[in-house]
Amino acid sequence: MNAAADVIPRVSARLCRVAAAVTPVAAAAFLSFTAYSWLMPSENDERLRSSMGHYLGLITVTPLVRLAGCGVNLLHVAILAFALWSARALLLRFAAGEVFEIETGALLRRFGKALLLYAALIPLVNSATLLIVTLANPAGERALGFGLGSEEITLALVSVVILVTGSVLADAARMAADHRQIV
Repeated sequence: MNAAADVIPRVSARLCRVAAAVTPVAAAAFLSFTAYSWLMPSENDERLRSSMGHYLGLITVTPLVRLAGCGVNLLHVAILAFALWSARALLLRFAAGEVFEIETGALLRRFGKALLLYAALIPLVNSATLLIVTLANPAGERALGFGLGSEEITLALVSVVILVTGSVLADAARMAADHRQIV
């Protein structure tokens, strides 16, 4: 067992292992639900309409629209899945007691960067999705919108905090390693 293993109490290590087991399941569920909601005909059309936010106009859902919408949204959710995969690796390191190490800081930074990218792309993906579902509409019925909500801003700010914390952790681990070599 690692000497730093005592840094994380048993309950927290157990929690980290459980959360690490849940993250790939969550990532797969997010990807699967996104694909399902776009590729399954008619039964999800109302869900697609509700995902358009305040847009109340006509949406045209053709097979090509389904594929394009699925592609754009799956790419976006894939970024979240990558963030969750990074979180899994980070949680496993925490559970093993590998807390104050350079690699742990790097994983925390990777998680923060992926979440920040995911948050930054939310308004663009929503705009692209609205354009996709209205592109086949008659002239004058097409729509392009842009919105930025408090959820996106909050996620971006939390992502920045995670990113900066990862940088600080990696720098502190580097300094501690240098100090151990001197002493």
